[in-house]
Amino acid sequence: MKILGFIAVAATMVLSTGFIKTEEGGVTADLSGLAEKANGATEKVTTDVTAVTKQAEAMVTNATAKAEAVVGAIAIKAEDIMGNLNLSPEALKEKLASMTSENLMAYAEQYKTLLAEKKAQIAELTTQYKKLAWYKRYSAKGKLIKEQLNTYKGQYDGLMEQFNLYSGKLKEYGVDLSTLGL
Repeated sequence: MKILGFIAVAATMVLSTGFIKTEEGGVTADLSGLAEKANGATEKVTTDVTAVTKQAEAMVTNATAKAEAVVGAIAIKAEDIMGNLNLSPEALKEKLASMTSENLMAYAEQYKTLLAEKKAQIAELTTQYKKLAWYKRYSAKGKLIKEQLNTYKGQYDGLMEQFNLYSGKLKEYGVDLSTLGL
């Protein structure tokens, strides 16, 4: 019953659009030229979409190249970032407020590098500590490894906290860190 209702509604819509003309004694479909018009419209839309896509890709490539060039020209030293570990979060936020997005990107990339280094150091020291016999873990060597491990873990946590501040500020500028590998 519902199907008949849908068919009736569809037939009414088709008849009211003028595609089907009633002539003496019968109904005929006048669809002349409709296929050509549809093909022409499809081709035009495809051409327009292709052109706009190419233009957008060129703009994105150009903007990315410019940003990478600017970020590459800004030299951030690891010592500068390690020195920032002594700053309070409030002081670092004040420092971030005056930075451009390019400077923030350069710092964020250096943070990424330092975080990877600290993670590798932590993994190496953890392996060394685990390889020690249980009684050697209480020796001077074991205590030294444990102190270094705690130092690196503290630095890693501090770097991660500060990196989160930088990434938050970059998100305010509308930078998507996932596309940059950060």
